[in-house]
Amino acid sequence: MTDDIYQARLIPLGGTDIYAAYDNPFTSDKVRGHLLRSEGGGAAKGQVVFCPGFTEFCEKYAHIGAHLTKAGYDVLMIDWPGQGRSGHFGTHSEYVNLDDFETHLRALEALLDEAGWTENLVIFGHSMGGHLSLRAADRFADRIKAVMLSAPMIRPMAGPAAGVRLLGKMLDRLGLGGRRAPFQIHLSAATARQAGSLNPLTHDAAFFDLSYQLYDKEPALRRAVPTVNWVRAAYRSCVQTSLNPQWMAGIKQPVLALLAEQEYICHNPSAKRALSWLNTAEIHVIDGARHEILNELPEIQARIWPLYLRFLERQFSS
Repeated sequence: MTDDIYQARLIPLGGTDIYAAYDNPFTSDKVRGHLLRSEGGGAAKGQVVFCPGFTEFCEKYAHIGAHLTKAGYDVLMIDWPGQGRSGHFGTHSEYVNLDDFETHLRALEALLDEAGWTENLVIFGHSMGGHLSLRAADRFADRIKAVMLSAPMIRPMAGPAAGVRLLGKMLDRLGLGGRRAPFQIHLSAATARQAGSLNPLTHDAAFFDLSYQLYDKEPALRRAVPTVNWVRAAYRSCVQTSLNPQWMAGIKQPVLALLAEQEYICHNPSAKRALSWLNTAEIHVIDGARHEILNELPEIQARIWPLYLRFLERQFSS
């Protein structure tokens, strides 16, 4: 594959950065968002909030912004606390540290307020961003009218929730909460990039390499592994919400969920079971797709975008 093919994925993000202050015990840094206006110059069909996954940042999803703005929607993306340009508070520059996912929800609320996005929103989340999109739909039900998910983190793949949480609690008591989670391997960017053909994220080598092109331009964007604290926070959040049948049944908005057939990052059996507890859910398992469905091969992209765009049309045409 030539450098030109790789470079073709690296499209400009466009749009405008916005920043919002929020309550964070780790830092006074503001949360960064990125606002993109619909193409065509007229009024937008609607507003879509895009929520990336663990370690990710707005620039990685410039192509998602392009899809949605071309279809006539305004888009607001978020760099989650501790990721992208929203600060860093791990013990290592490439660790993602967090005590509680409530921090993420406070950041999202502050960003929506800063943008003036107060009602009739569709929230679109990938992986961890999918989990947080469900939590946001519950927390901000007066603002969010529908939810779109890509390989949502209903439960991480690491292991049974009770065992992982117990191990995390023990390590935290030993003062190791801010350290790398013990089952995570921290590879350098160069080593991880060389292993592209073995990656569990996408069959599209060019999309896999996109993050590394962005790290070449701005190395400080890279995050690689979670801390013990982050893993504890993730499992606590999942047990309380996405793995809780009563909590899931309380989500009233329509949900479109796309799951990857070849899923190695999140726990698909848990996702299929939990999504069935929702009141109004349209669920598709995408044949041949790995975890980063949105960054998959063109033939897979051609199958998923009609699903997402038809769903959006239904939400904003009523």
